[in-house]
Amino acid sequence: MPMNAMYELEALDTWREGSVCADRTDVDFFPSPDDIGAIASARAVCGSCPVRDDCLAFALETNQSDGIWGGYTPAERSKLRRVWLRDLKAAS
Repeated sequence: MPMNAMYELEALDTWREGSVCADRTDVDFFPSPDDIGAIASARAVCGSCPVRDDCLAFALETNQSDGIWGGYTPAERSKLRRVWLRDLKAAS
């Protein structure tokens, strides 16, 4: 998972051009944490997305606290972000 470099401002949207979710108005990517069906629908879309890793990296690097990013819920990303930050600190 490519999460070792911060996104530069002009690069923020380049990965989004290839995202599957961009045209999916029928799926809620910011569901309520208890809406298991909506979360499953969003994850299904993410599962076939070619920029899923970039999406997740963006969410971790910019600390997105809501929504499904890269197929992960906010709680799951919070755990990943803690590990990612710990690893960054250890590497410096």
